[in-house]
Amino acid sequence: MGKNINKQPENSATKSNPFYKKYPKTTKIIRIGLCSIAIVFGFVVISGALLTINGLFLAKQEKPILTFHSHSSDRNTSGEIRIMAYNIAKGFIHKGGIQFEKKEAVLARLKEIAAIIQKERADLVFLSEAIWECAVCPINQVDFLARSTGMNAWAFGENYNLGFPFYRIVGGNAILSKWPLEAVANPSLSGRKPFYITTNNRRFLVCLLKIKEKEIFLTAVHNDSFSLKNNLIQTQQILDYPNC
Repeated sequence: MGKNINKQPENSATKSNPFYKKYPKTTKIIRIGLCSIAIVFGFVVISGALLTINGLFLAKQEKPILTFHSHSSDRNTSGEIRIMAYNIAKGFIHKGGIQFEKKEAVLARLKEIAAIIQKERADLVFLSEAIWECAVCPINQVDFLARSTGMNAWAFGENYNLGFPFYRIVGGNAILSKWPLEAVANPSLSGRKPFYITTNNRRFLVCLLKIKEKEIFLTAVHNDSFSLKNNLIQTQQILDYPNC
């Protein structure tokens, strides 16, 4: 009395297997191995899906970003425009491999860059290799430099957007301006590679500047660093772009 005669042995189907009866430990190891493979496979599939969603659907790609700040204007009224081109090398954020600089070190370098821009009294600054978003070092380098140098507007065009929707790095070209800007386009250049390749993957940012009823088209670009032939093709592509 009191015994449950309907109770079945745990994993009875497995334990009835002749192989399990002869090699119970081996069977258990195989089951653990299969479960581990299934978990790893699922992780890879989900990671790949998130990477693809971010790179193909959430990335700005050829759509530029434009922002305005309400700084008191100290624009040059002498009749000339002071222009500066600056490759900021990602603010030296990348140390190599999967290692990145600490936020404090990058901020210190960006402050030095801002001081150089201010010293030159630039009205327009064309930035290349600028980081707009970085999960491991959360600084919008473009916005930081615009605010630090008293610029009233900035535009950004991404060259690459790699990572997950919640953890990624986005880099490209930018224009800082003491005048209002109009973002026009961010076309891909010759030799464009798939979204998951960040090295030497180029676009060029195009903006419109209006001064005294005159329209001036601006372009921020970093051409091919490795192929002179493709560099020249890209240059011609920019020259052939309407209004450039």
